[in-house]
Amino acid sequence: MKKNQVMIQVDGKSFSVHEVMNVENKPSMFFKYHSINENLTKLLKQSQFHMQSHLRQKDFMDCKFDLAPEYLENMMREEALKVLQERGQLHLKDHALKEIMNQKSWRGIHLLDTYVRSPIYLTCFTTNANAEHMWTLYGNGHKGLRLGFDFSNDKDLYDHILPVRYTEQVPVVYDDESLAAIPYFKRRFFHVEDEWRICVSHPSGLPFKKSSLKNVTFGCRVPERDQENVINELMNLGYDLDRIEFNQIQVNISGNDVPFHLMDALINLMEEEINGNNKGVAV
Repeated sequence: MKKNQVMIQVDGKSFSVHEVMNVENKPSMFFKYHSINENLTKLLKQSQFHMQSHLRQKDFMDCKFDLAPEYLENMMREEALKVLQERGQLHLKDHALKEIMNQKSWRGIHLLDTYVRSPIYLTCFTTNANAEHMWTLYGNGHKGLRLGFDFSNDKDLYDHILPVRYTEQVPVVYDDESLAAIPYFKRRFFHVEDEWRICVSHPSGLPFKKSSLKNVTFGCRVPERDQENVINELMNLGYDLDRIEFNQIQVNISGNDVPFHLMDALINLMEEEINGNNKGVAV
């Protein structure tokens, strides 16, 4: 099979697996929004990205596909011939083949079984350095942080990170080889995420070089105490702080920078006071 042969179609466009899996002129910086929690500590301590199965993505349509009619027909015909051969009924194939192919239970079972059983695990990044929705969805509502990685000197990761293509429809595949490219397609609704993915065949963490961490940006609601804890943790884990840029998102309203972490602290104090005054009061 020629490397540029069409094996995927989506939104009226045709792609070869080679085209999807080989991208030139990649950016050097990739970002990961994260909550400040034990999973972040694990990521930094082990210098590994968590990998998640392609079947367990948040979007229920993520990593889904459809079958090309001609491929489905050929696949069903091949499977039906196998059944007739096992039965010793190849001499009846003209009549029996049509009957077997009409059984809905055959439709796509081979390819779907192959896909479900395929060990595909992925980790996700974005090239969008300042996306409010990313802070909301992945950065714990600005109580988290954004890690910036430069993979240009980490060939193992840089060669395998690929962009997600956003489409209106799910990809239509023409053969088994197409399955490798399915995780790099996603609904257009999510295009604002500017997502890039690394896919591997094992569930264990994906190692990265500590020197590739170049930036740590805290959300606007992260208090100084939590920032200091993260920085001290990085230092204790052997990260070179002199090569990492640290900063915090500032939200400007009417020309004034709003210290949201102080507002959160004030709100918490008010809630504690209200709860204290309400103790013992019948409702």
